[in-house]
Amino acid sequence: MLEKASEILNLEDGCTEIVGNVRIENITRQFYTPEVLEQKFSSVTKIVGLVYVLNTELTAITFLRNLEIIEFNLDGSQNTSQLLSPFIVAANLKAQSFDLNKFAKIVYAPSILYPILIHTNSFCIEESLYIQLLENFSIIGQTDVCKPSKKYCTTSFPPSDRPIFTELSLPSDCQVLVASIVLHGSNATDAINDKLKNVEVIYGTIIISQTEITKLELPNLSRIVNPYGLFKQERNYFYPDRILVRLKAINN
Repeated sequence: MLEKASEILNLEDGCTEIVGNVRIENITRQFYTPEVLEQKFSSVTKIVGLVYVLNTELTAITFLRNLEIIEFNLDGSQNTSQLLSPFIVAANLKAQSFDLNKFAKIVYAPSILYPILIHTNSFCIEESLYIQLLENFSIIGQTDVCKPSKKYCTTSFPPSDRPIFTELSLPSDCQVLVASIVLHGSNATDAINDKLKNVEVIYGTIIISQTEITKLELPNLSRIVNPYGLFKQERNYFYPDRILVRLKAINN
Protein backbone atom coordinates (compact mmCIF):
# COMPACT_ATOMS: atom_id res chain seq x y z
CA MET A 1 0.00 0.00 0.00
CA LEU A 2 1.30 3.45 -0.92
CA GLU A 3 -0.57 5.46 1.68
CA LYS A 4 2.24 7.37 3.43
CA ALA A 5 4.80 9.80 2.09
CA SER A 6 7.65 7.52 3.14
CA GLU A 7 6.14 4.59 1.24
CA ILE A 8 5.82 6.64 -1.94
CA LEU A 9 9.32 8.04 -1.60
CA ASN A 10 10.64 4.48 -1.31
CA LEU A 11 8.81 3.37 -4.47
CA GLU A 12 11.28 2.11 -7.02
CA ASP A 13 11.70 4.38 -10.03
CA GLY A 14 10.46 3.03 -13.34
CA CYS A 15 7.60 0.85 -12.03
CA THR A 16 5.00 0.07 -14.69
CA GLU A 17 2.45 -1.64 -12.42
CA ILE A 18 1.49 -0.97 -8.80
CA VAL A 19 -0.48 -3.48 -6.74
CA GLY A 20 -1.99 -1.66 -3.76
CA ASN A 21 -3.84 1.53 -2.94
CA VAL A 22 -2.25 4.85 -3.87
CA ARG A 23 -3.38 7.58 -1.48
CA ILE A 24 -1.87 11.03 -1.85
CA GLU A 25 -3.80 12.97 0.78
CA ASN A 26 -3.40 15.97 3.04
CA ILE A 27 0.18 16.64 1.99
CA THR A 28 2.25 19.72 1.44
CA ARG A 29 5.24 20.31 -0.76
CA GLN A 30 7.55 19.51 2.14
CA PHE A 31 6.79 15.81 1.62
CA TYR A 32 7.18 15.61 -2.13
CA THR A 33 7.01 17.95 -5.06
CA PRO A 34 5.38 17.36 -8.45
CA GLU A 35 8.86 16.54 -9.71
CA VAL A 36 9.24 13.71 -7.19
CA LEU A 37 5.84 12.29 -8.11
CA GLU A 38 6.74 12.46 -11.80
CA GLN A 39 9.88 10.48 -11.06
CA LYS A 40 8.00 7.78 -9.14
CA PHE A 41 4.87 7.45 -11.30
CA SER A 42 5.79 8.54 -14.82
CA SER A 43 6.18 4.96 -16.05
CA VAL A 44 3.12 3.53 -14.28
CA THR A 45 0.48 2.25 -16.72
CA LYS A 46 -1.59 0.07 -14.36
CA ILE A 47 -2.69 0.29 -10.72
CA VAL A 48 -4.50 -2.55 -8.96
CA GLY A 49 -6.20 -0.72 -6.09
CA LEU A 50 -7.66 2.64 -5.14
CA VAL A 51 -6.22 5.93 -6.41
CA TYR A 52 -6.92 9.04 -4.32
CA VAL A 53 -5.35 12.48 -4.79
CA LEU A 54 -7.02 14.66 -2.16
CA ASN A 55 -6.41 17.90 -0.25
CA THR A 56 -2.88 18.43 -1.50
CA GLU A 57 -0.84 21.51 -2.28
CA LEU A 58 0.28 20.11 -5.61
CA THR A 59 0.42 22.72 -8.34
CA ALA A 60 0.16 20.11 -11.12
CA ILE A 61 -1.55 16.71 -11.22
CA THR A 62 0.25 15.28 -14.21
CA PHE A 63 2.21 12.41 -12.66
CA LEU A 64 -0.47 9.89 -13.78
CA ARG A 65 -0.24 10.96 -17.42
CA ASN A 66 0.73 7.45 -18.58
CA LEU A 67 -1.81 5.58 -16.45
CA GLU A 68 -4.02 3.39 -18.64
CA ILE A 69 -5.84 0.96 -16.33
CA ILE A 70 -7.16 0.83 -12.77
CA GLU A 71 -8.47 -2.46 -11.39
CA PHE A 72 -10.23 -2.63 -8.05
CA ASN A 73 -11.93 -5.40 -6.04
CA LEU A 74 -11.58 -8.05 -8.69
CA ASP A 75 -11.57 -10.89 -6.15
CA GLY A 76 -14.47 -9.55 -4.07
CA SER A 77 -12.36 -9.60 -0.91
CA GLN A 78 -12.92 -5.93 -0.05
CA ASN A 79 -16.13 -4.34 1.17
CA THR A 80 -17.22 -1.79 -1.41
CA SER A 81 -20.71 -1.06 -0.09
CA GLN A 82 -19.64 2.30 1.38
CA LEU A 83 -17.05 3.18 -1.25
CA LEU A 84 -17.94 6.22 -3.33
CA SER A 85 -15.33 5.75 -6.06
CA PRO A 86 -12.06 3.88 -6.62
CA PHE A 87 -10.54 6.93 -8.33
CA ILE A 88 -10.96 10.38 -6.77
CA VAL A 89 -9.15 13.63 -7.54
CA ALA A 90 -10.54 16.50 -5.45
CA ALA A 91 -9.81 19.51 -3.25
CA ASN A 92 -6.37 20.21 -4.69
CA LEU A 93 -6.80 23.95 -4.44
CA LYS A 94 -3.40 24.98 -5.81
CA ALA A 95 -3.42 22.67 -8.82
CA GLN A 96 -3.37 24.44 -12.16
CA SER A 97 -3.12 21.51 -14.56
CA PHE A 98 -4.37 17.95 -14.90
CA ASP A 99 -3.32 15.21 -17.31
CA LEU A 100 -4.96 11.79 -17.72
CA ASN A 101 -4.96 11.53 -21.49
CA LYS A 102 -3.91 7.88 -21.77
CA PHE A 103 -6.47 6.52 -19.33
CA ALA A 104 -8.51 3.84 -21.08
CA LYS A 105 -10.11 1.42 -18.61
CA ILE A 106 -11.32 1.04 -15.04
CA VAL A 107 -12.53 -2.27 -13.59
CA TYR A 108 -14.65 -1.91 -10.46
CA ALA A 109 -17.33 -3.62 -8.37
CA PRO A 110 -20.98 -3.06 -9.39
CA SER A 111 -21.79 -1.65 -5.93
CA ILE A 112 -19.47 1.33 -6.44
CA LEU A 113 -21.41 4.53 -7.12
CA TYR A 114 -19.00 6.35 -9.47
CA PRO A 115 -16.14 4.90 -11.56
CA ILE A 116 -14.32 8.23 -11.42
CA LEU A 117 -14.98 11.28 -9.25
CA ILE A 118 -13.14 14.47 -10.20
CA HIS A 119 -13.62 17.94 -8.74
CA THR A 120 -11.42 20.67 -10.16
CA ASN A 121 -11.84 23.78 -8.08
CA SER A 122 -8.93 25.84 -9.30
CA PHE A 123 -8.47 25.01 -12.97
CA CYS A 124 -10.29 23.83 -16.05
CA ILE A 125 -10.04 20.56 -17.98
CA GLU A 126 -9.49 20.55 -21.72
CA GLU A 127 -12.74 19.81 -23.52
CA SER A 128 -11.34 16.76 -25.34
CA LEU A 129 -10.26 15.13 -22.05
CA TYR A 130 -13.55 16.03 -20.38
CA ILE A 131 -15.53 14.39 -23.19
CA GLN A 132 -13.24 11.35 -23.13
CA LEU A 133 -13.91 10.86 -19.42
CA LEU A 134 -17.63 11.43 -19.84
CA GLU A 135 -17.88 8.96 -22.70
CA ASN A 136 -15.98 6.19 -20.98
CA PHE A 137 -16.36 6.66 -17.27
CA SER A 138 -19.28 9.00 -16.48
CA ILE A 139 -17.10 11.59 -14.77
CA ILE A 140 -18.99 13.29 -11.97
CA GLY A 141 -18.16 16.53 -10.23
CA GLN A 142 -18.09 20.30 -10.51
CA THR A 143 -15.58 20.61 -13.31
CA ASP A 144 -14.93 23.61 -15.53
CA VAL A 145 -14.19 23.04 -19.21
CA CYS A 146 -11.52 25.16 -20.88
CA LYS A 147 -13.00 27.28 -23.68
CA PRO A 148 -16.04 25.03 -24.18
CA SER A 149 -17.58 24.83 -27.63
CA LYS A 150 -20.99 24.02 -26.10
CA LYS A 151 -22.91 24.92 -22.96
CA TYR A 152 -22.31 22.14 -20.41
CA CYS A 153 -24.74 21.95 -17.48
CA THR A 154 -24.11 19.94 -14.34
CA THR A 155 -25.15 20.25 -10.73
CA SER A 156 -23.94 19.54 -7.24
CA PHE A 157 -25.20 16.41 -5.54
CA PRO A 158 -25.31 14.76 -2.12
CA PRO A 159 -22.56 12.15 -1.59
CA SER A 160 -25.09 9.31 -1.56
CA ASP A 161 -26.86 10.24 -4.78
CA ARG A 162 -26.35 11.09 -8.43
CA PRO A 163 -26.52 14.62 -9.87
CA ILE A 164 -30.09 15.45 -10.83
CA PHE A 165 -31.95 18.25 -12.54
CA THR A 166 -35.65 18.74 -11.90
CA GLU A 167 -38.13 20.80 -13.90
CA LEU A 168 -37.35 23.74 -11.60
CA SER A 169 -33.55 23.48 -11.38
CA LEU A 170 -32.82 22.69 -15.03
CA PRO A 171 -31.14 25.72 -16.65
CA SER A 172 -32.16 27.03 -20.03
CA ASP A 173 -30.12 26.73 -23.25
CA CYS A 174 -28.09 23.70 -22.13
CA GLN A 175 -26.54 21.71 -24.97
CA VAL A 176 -24.84 18.96 -22.92
CA LEU A 177 -26.38 17.73 -19.67
CA VAL A 178 -24.00 16.02 -17.24
CA ALA A 179 -26.77 14.86 -14.94
CA SER A 180 -30.02 12.95 -14.98
CA ILE A 181 -33.40 14.61 -15.46
CA VAL A 182 -36.13 13.71 -12.97
CA LEU A 183 -39.59 15.03 -13.83
CA HIS A 184 -42.11 14.30 -11.09
CA GLY A 185 -45.45 15.65 -9.96
CA SER A 186 -47.77 18.42 -11.07
CA ASN A 187 -44.96 20.96 -11.59
CA ALA A 188 -43.71 18.91 -14.53
CA THR A 189 -45.71 20.09 -17.54
CA ASP A 190 -45.12 20.57 -21.24
CA ALA A 191 -43.40 23.86 -20.38
CA ILE A 192 -40.24 21.80 -19.68
CA ASN A 193 -39.81 21.42 -23.44
CA ASP A 194 -38.58 24.99 -23.75
CA LYS A 195 -35.62 24.11 -21.50
CA LEU A 196 -34.93 20.88 -23.38
CA LYS A 197 -35.05 22.21 -26.92
CA ASN A 198 -31.28 22.77 -27.30
CA VAL A 199 -30.07 19.62 -25.52
CA GLU A 200 -27.83 17.52 -27.79
CA VAL A 201 -26.31 14.95 -25.41
CA ILE A 202 -27.36 13.68 -21.98
CA TYR A 203 -24.88 11.90 -19.73
CA GLY A 204 -27.52 10.48 -17.44
CA THR A 205 -31.08 9.16 -17.40
CA ILE A 206 -34.51 10.67 -18.00
CA ILE A 207 -37.03 9.68 -15.32
CA ILE A 208 -40.70 10.70 -15.64
CA SER A 209 -43.09 9.96 -12.79
CA GLN A 210 -46.66 11.10 -12.01
CA THR A 211 -46.48 14.18 -14.21
CA GLU A 212 -48.90 16.14 -16.35
CA ILE A 213 -46.59 16.04 -19.37
CA THR A 214 -48.37 15.12 -22.59
CA LYS A 215 -45.46 15.57 -24.98
CA LEU A 216 -41.72 15.40 -24.31
CA GLU A 217 -39.77 17.23 -26.99
CA LEU A 218 -36.02 16.88 -27.44
CA PRO A 219 -35.62 17.84 -31.10
CA ASN A 220 -31.84 18.21 -31.01
CA LEU A 221 -30.97 15.24 -28.80
CA SER A 222 -28.53 12.98 -30.64
CA ARG A 223 -27.25 10.67 -27.88
CA ILE A 224 -27.88 9.50 -24.34
CA VAL A 225 -24.89 7.98 -22.53
CA ASN A 226 -25.38 6.02 -19.31
CA PRO A 227 -25.32 2.46 -17.95
CA TYR A 228 -28.96 2.48 -16.86
CA GLY A 229 -31.18 2.75 -19.93
CA LEU A 230 -33.12 5.56 -21.56
CA PHE A 231 -36.45 6.34 -19.96
CA LYS A 232 -38.26 5.26 -16.85
CA GLN A 233 -41.96 6.12 -16.64
CA GLU A 234 -44.26 5.43 -13.71
CA ARG A 235 -47.95 6.21 -13.22
CA ASN A 236 -48.10 9.18 -15.58
CA TYR A 237 -51.45 10.79 -15.96
CA PHE A 238 -50.73 11.08 -19.68
CA TYR A 239 -48.34 8.79 -21.49
CA PRO A 240 -45.94 11.23 -23.13
CA ASP A 241 -45.23 11.29 -26.82
CA ARG A 242 -41.52 11.48 -27.50
CA ILE A 243 -40.16 13.73 -30.20
CA LEU A 244 -36.58 12.58 -30.68
CA VAL A 245 -36.00 13.20 -34.35
CA ARG A 246 -32.20 13.33 -34.12
CA LEU A 247 -31.58 10.58 -31.57
CA LYS A 248 -29.01 8.24 -33.13
CA ALA A 249 -27.53 6.25 -30.26
CA ILE A 250 -28.17 5.17 -26.70
CA ASN A 251 -24.92 4.04 -25.13
CA ASN A 252 -25.59 1.90 -22.08
